[in-house]
Amino acid sequence: MTTPDFERSRKRLYQWALTIACAACALIAANAALAYRVSVLRERSPWTYLKAAESLKARNNWAGAVQMLEEAANRDPQSPVAWERMGQIQYNQEQWEKALFAFQNALDRGSRDTDARGKVIWCLIHLRRFDGAAAFAKACIDEGDPSPYLPRYAAEAYRRAGRYAEAIPYLDKALEGFPDDLYLMELLLQCYKHLGNQQKAAEIQQRIERLQGR
Repeated sequence: MTTPDFERSRKRLYQWALTIACAACALIAANAALAYRVSVLRERSPWTYLKAAESLKARNNWAGAVQMLEEAANRDPQSPVAWERMGQIQYNQEQWEKALFAFQNALDRGSRDTDARGKVIWCLIHLRRFDGAAAFAKACIDEGDPSPYLPRYAAEAYRRAGRYAEAIPYLDKALEGFPDDLYLMELLLQCYKHLGNQQKAAEIQQRIERLQGR
């Protein structure tokens, strides 16, 4: 091979090497950009924080879990999911006001979770806002929520509010779903006694004694 041919071959090799190096750099840059975009999307995704909250809950880090759920709620303002989960944690921690706020936010965002509705009622009961609890329970039932627990929650709220006559229909309804529930029968007995209806009270007392005598 002559010297000019050698020079041309070496020049072509340099050009190929430069092309390959540029392609490698471009690939590295593209991968870095993709990794950055994935990282940004992951950071923005509410599911990243929902998953982190579950991990923290598993380690009994309740405050950390709530913080992650707040981040999830900020990143998906229309979703009730983070609020439902936040309310459950705060309810279990007996933080009634905070749990009530969370569950109400979930319902405002379209949650149809019956448990969330029930927890709203019980938060209000724990806060001794019995009339509000009764009104909310009645509204849920009137909307057609089929949960068999709502009538008993409504009855509990009415009874604690001292509205015994209004509690009775809900106790009767609750007993349709839980016919052998002695606690409900005791509440019904108390309501009739408060209203001075001795005949009905005696009937309920006999019903209780029959169940206890099984």
